[in-house]
Formats: sequence, C-alpha cells, structure tokens
Amino acid sequence: MSNNHKFTNELKQLVSNLKNKAYTNSEVFLKELLQNANQAVSKLKNLKDENKYKEELNQWEGMLEVYFDKADGSITIVDNGIGMNKEELFDLTHTIATKKAESFLSSNSKEVSNLGLYSLFLVGVKANIISKKLAEDTAYKWTSDEDGFTLAPCINDEGSGTVIYIKLKDEFAKEFTNKDILKEYISKFQDSLSTNLYISYHEGLDEKVEKIN
Repeated sequence: MSNNHKFTNELKQLVSNLKNKAYTNSEVFLKELLQNANQAVSKLKNLKDENKYKEELNQWEGMLEVYFDKADGSITIVDNGIGMNKEELFDLTHTIATKKAESFLSSNSKEVSNLGLYSLFLVGVKANIISKKLAEDTAYKWTSDEDGFTLAPCINDEGSGTVIYIKLKDEFAKEFTNKDILKEYISKFQDSLSTNLYISYHEGLDEKVEKIN
C-alpha cells in the first residue's frame, strides 16, 4: 500500500457535495467522531471484561477527550480505545468514509447524520489521525487536506487509541474553540456515549479539564 494518495476528481466532488448538503449542520462532525471513538473504547472494554490482554488492560479505564486550542484554531478528539492498524486506518479514512458519504448523499432523509469521516471537512481545512492498535508496536499517521492524504508509520510511545487533530477553517475556529458552544453541541447526543468524556483547554499556562458525562 502506497503512503501517498491523491483524491480523485470524483472523490473531491463527493466531499464538495457533502459540504453543500450538510452546511447548516457543521457540528455533526463532533457526533460522528465521538461516537466512533466511543465504539473503539467499548471494544476494548469488552476485551477487558473477557479477561483478555490482562497485562495491557490491568490499569486501563476508557475515556474520551475533546481538546480545543484557540491560539492554533484547532480541535482534537482523543480516545484510548482499541486503535487501528494501517489497513484498518486506511479502511476508515477511505473505504468506509466514501461509502458513508455516498449513502448520505443518496438518501432522501432530512436528518443530517452518519456522514462518515469526511464530515470533518465541513469545518476543517486539514486533519491528522494517529492510531495505535492494542498489543501492536507501530502507530500510523493519516495526514490529509482536501487534495489527498498520506498514511505512514510514526513514533508513538503511548498505549492503544486514536488522536484526531483538525485544523479549523477560519470561519469555524471561534465557534469550535468555545467551551460553552462545544458543550451545547455535545449535550444533544452525549446520552449515546457510554464512556467518560472530558473537555480540555488552556487558560494561560494552566490546563483545564472538565468532565462532561
């Protein structure tokens, strides 16, 4: 599998159509990404409940985190779930993302949901995803803008899980780096999350962490 991939004209058009159809519901990317993260944590919890990977999961407790950075104009979603290997990360960011976008665009439903990973382009100009699968040594990094993406191994000494960094478009940076607005958006679907969720940010040199559910 090559490390560098250019989006085809068809895929660029797909992303453009997705943005056009869902433009008034830009916050839907939060639901999409946090529910995916919640599923990843649930898979690991099931393994722990089955007494598998006892050494790796001895002190493990599932968590989700939304970190926003006003100065950088970015938002980052973190989970310590089961993580993904290279093939699974490619599948999520290309195959599954394409199928979900196509399904949404072909639907007559007025509900804006289940858009897939490309929903991040509703608000983001570029994104990085770093994921490390449970019990594997190598992490992989997906880096993308609207023209294409790279997928390559990277150094990550942390445990399993996934980090999604989104550099926000200027018109969305203020909105999605506002704690109160984020909490309002998340409140609409937080009952669907079975994992402890935190919002974190910096005030001056101090890091603030707030538990949401």
